[in-house]
Amino acid sequence: MNPEALDGLLRDVAPPLDQPELLALLKEAQALAGGALSPALQSRIAQAAGVPPSVVAALVRVTPSLKASACRHVITVCLGKGCRAHGAYPLLKAVQRTLGVATGQTTPDGRFRLTTRTCLKRCGAGPNLLVDGDLHTGVTPARLPAILSQYP
Repeated sequence: MNPEALDGLLRDVAPPLDQPELLALLKEAQALAGGALSPALQSRIAQAAGVPPSVVAALVRVTPSLKASACRHVITVCLGKGCRAHGAYPLLKAVQRTLGVATGQTTPDGRFRLTTRTCLKRCGAGPNLLVDGDLHTGVTPARLPAILSQYP
């Protein structure tokens, strides 16, 4: 982590920022912060950028390259209506059991962080799982170990 460079980056921001500028700032801040945007850092960025903290939090949540905690991989289980109809909740429970974490948590080794989203826009192919932006469709608890093994 480079706190001086991060402070300098935030001092040089000219608010308000539009979404592309905010995304660029978030990516640069994440690199300077050691690979993650903590909730406290997200608040600082929102203040510097002249946007509500909820906007920054939403961008971090929906942008696969941005991470709220230091981890190597972010797993997102779709909980949209179509995925729920095809077994999203049993899949979510299987991911939680396999990783030993609850939604919103990171595994102790920092390998995975588990999140959920309302819809990944592939409803007919559910349940869907997103790992670092890679979409896996029709995922069953039985397929989970093979998918996770692709992300060391």
